[in-house]
Amino acid sequence: MHFPFKLKDHAEFDVVGFGTNAVDFLIQVPHYPQFNSKIELTDYIQAAGGEIATAMVGIQRLGLRSAYIGRFGNDAAGELGIKSLIDAGVDMSHTEKIDGAQTQIAFIIIDEQSGERTVIWKRDGRLSYTEADVPVEAVIRQADWTTVEMD
Repeated sequence: MHFPFKLKDHAEFDVVGFGTNAVDFLIQVPHYPQFNSKIELTDYIQAAGGEIATAMVGIQRLGLRSAYIGRFGNDAAGELGIKSLIDAGVDMSHTEKIDGAQTQIAFIIIDEQSGERTVIWKRDGRLSYTEADVPVEAVIRQADWTTVEMD
């Protein structure tokens, strides 16, 4: 694949992603339900997601090398998310499982008529990083950067 930029030949990875992962439940409905009503869904899927984790899978599918840095809960959703990244070939050497935490989930209601979506989500605070927790050295080493500026 041809890109409008030059990748470093000697870097361990082309892209290192640090951030969210989730498990999404995509729920398709014929129209958005009225308040205090019931509606039968027309289809649903459960899939690994999260902005950064999804981007790293996309990078791999483009034929580039990616690594993901993030935290998962020690639960079934975390296992699904981790497996999806490993299966895609994303390096996972700097991910963590947090005992007792639940992996971020989202229920995404999709209106068939308009294609609009509503996202209902939950993220366990134990998955967050403090400034001291951020694995800056891993990002520097993996991306082959020589300096990092942090605000």
